[in-house]
Amino acid sequence: MSITGEDIYFTGRDSKRAAAVISECEAKVPNIKLNFIAHDVASLATVATAKQLISISQRLDILMCNAGVMALPPGLTEDGYEVQFGANHMGHDLCGVVFKDLRTTQDYGLAGQWLRYGQCKLANILYACELARRYPNITTVSVHPSLWAATQDKGKIVNGAYYESFAILGKHDKKSKSEKLAEELWEWTQKKLEGYQA
Repeated sequence: MSITGEDIYFTGRDSKRAAAVISECEAKVPNIKLNFIAHDVASLATVATAKQLISISQRLDILMCNAGVMALPPGLTEDGYEVQFGANHMGHDLCGVVFKDLRTTQDYGLAGQWLRYGQCKLANILYACELARRYPNITTVSVHPSLWAATQDKGKIVNGAYYESFAILGKHDKKSKSEKLAEELWEWTQKKLEGYQA
């Protein structure tokens, strides 16, 4: 790893685990500048606070929004959204997406946790596509389940694309390639996050 004085911000819920990460990184890269910002992606208020803290930086080169939760039992965030959608989509921006059900636990029975997880992953894919369309100068991709994109040559990345592990372009279905659904999700998300924007 080569760090040339850039600040690296990372977030999470557990400050003890974050301190261990910082210690481990500092032992391997003495000049690294790591900044931990405690927040929970399932809480829009803590996401808004983290956003304010990060905004003190004059530039942002890479933003990685990893999923916060996966295949949980039915539940709601403190803001009243289905927990996986709230944590993995709403928390990252400040359809298969059943907008009218997003403020319910969506208890769909035996396979419910995977239906709920699939819904939030679909939102991630659609939102990345729409972000790339609206802001073509920002390289935006959705990746499942790898972080390779942060270290790739930007020229090799297709803006707005969905990738599976290790630079393999993902296959879209009818819903994940729907520009109409992507735009609808974008507008819905922006409206719901208005109270949290700085």
